[in-house]
Amino acid sequence: MTIANIARKNGPFVAAAGETTFPYSFRIFTTDQILVFQNDTSVNAALFTVTGVDSDTGGNVIFNNGLAGGEIVWIFGDTTKEQPTDYPPAGPFPALSHETGLDRSIMVLWEFEEELERRPALKPSTLTALRNLEFPQPGANELIGWNSAGDALTLFESTIRTVTPLAGGGARVEAQTTVAVPAVAANTLVAVGIVPSGALLKALLTHNSAAFGVTSGLSGYSLGTVSAPERFGRNIPVTLLAENNPGQWRNYVQEPANSALDAILTAETGPFDTDGTAIVTAVYDVYVNPTVVP
Repeated sequence: MTIANIARKNGPFVAAAGETTFPYSFRIFTTDQILVFQNDTSVNAALFTVTGVDSDTGGNVIFNNGLAGGEIVWIFGDTTKEQPTDYPPAGPFPALSHETGLDRSIMVLWEFEEELERRPALKPSTLTALRNLEFPQPGANELIGWNSAGDALTLFESTIRTVTPLAGGGARVEAQTTVAVPAVAANTLVAVGIVPSGALLKALLTHNSAAFGVTSGLSGYSLGTVSAPERFGRNIPVTLLAENNPGQWRNYVQEPANSALDAILTAETGPFDTDGTAIVTAVYDVYVNPTVVP
């Protein structure tokens, strides 16, 4: 008889609590020509039985023990890759055995097709020169990608990924500087270049070591950088500006610095008016490649 183009897999089945029986809809020749997966794990054949051998409509996979509710079951055909029919010279033509052999070959092809459907593939429009790609020899902790010409796969240099701290210290760095209000009233105070080029800024903090003058209407200040002048806090009340004030602003971010970053204190309402100092602390990480971090 002919054989229909029937998928050689069934599922996913979502098990109810205690469920044991799951159907398959394709033909198998022996009970060992079934692969069963419970979630993503192949199930040992000793843990289930199979019915419906040599039936065109399939049968059932029956687990020895009920499954937990919500478990996922897949059933795949796994036809033996063999040709068991012998044709002796001048012997009889065993039509049934011959047809079974042809059916077996078609089943194997369908199973290969199903497996290939789960593999990445180049687009049909891919140039002929790229159709026989080879993977490079494995390298520990290396990444595979296209080479600079875009015509072969290669391993990336490890320095693209590797995090390397500055000499003599860890990757996490804390820099601190004192900024004083100038003799002439100013709207901004700047901790120049407190974060070096290539660093990832994690936090900014301020601590007032001497009281700011407020005679010109200063009501507080915001803390940030050129690109984000208010990121680390703003509108701090005058009561927080007293001498030795422990108040700090803190906000963890990652801000890659293409050039050195200044920390900027921006006055609220009125200017800083010739009195006071602030200790500015920056916490940042330094990497060989600032665009790739763990």
